[in-house]
Amino acid sequence: TVPTRVVSVEHVGPSPLANQPQKTAPPPAPAFEVASIKPADPGDATCGNINIEPGGRVRINMTLEYLIVEAWGFSIPPDRIIGGPKDKNCFVVDAKSPAQEDAVRGWNGAVWNGIDVDTMRMMLRSLLVNRFQLAAHREDRLVPGHALVAGSPKLRKAEPSNRPGCKEGPGVDG
Repeated sequence: TVPTRVVSVEHVGPSPLANQPQKTAPPPAPAFEVASIKPADPGDATCGNINIEPGGRVRINMTLEYLIVEAWGFSIPPDRIIGGPKDKNCFVVDAKSPAQEDAVRGWNGAVWNGIDVDTMRMMLRSLLVNRFQLAAHREDRLVPGHALVAGSPKLRKAEPSNRPGCKEGPGVDG
């Protein structure tokens, strides 16, 4: 632990905005038009893939742990999901997402076959919250790590005749 300057709030009075009209509710989270999620067949060897077809059809085949990783955009490695599912069975998500009309096939920036990938991840997140009653939050925790430090550096005094710069021919050491 390191001593750090903090702000300690001892009291908060009424908000000066308390008498002002409330703003409208935030827009709902993006969601698939239609979606189903079910366990994959035990013999299905395609666990771990995403297929986005033109027109907005999305098919995802992953374990619940990797569905969570995909829904949060790979910003959290699977080993940093605390208290997550231990089940290694695959699930198949079949969904229909709104797609861009006349979209270019394949990748076009952050869009894949007419579907914005970040929006598709938010839709997947909403689906997991809805169907699995997933409740998650981000927090900072101490985790084991490694530090790269120099062993015992052996420095020697630089030769004045060999100063950095552009010189013609071989160096002092030949």
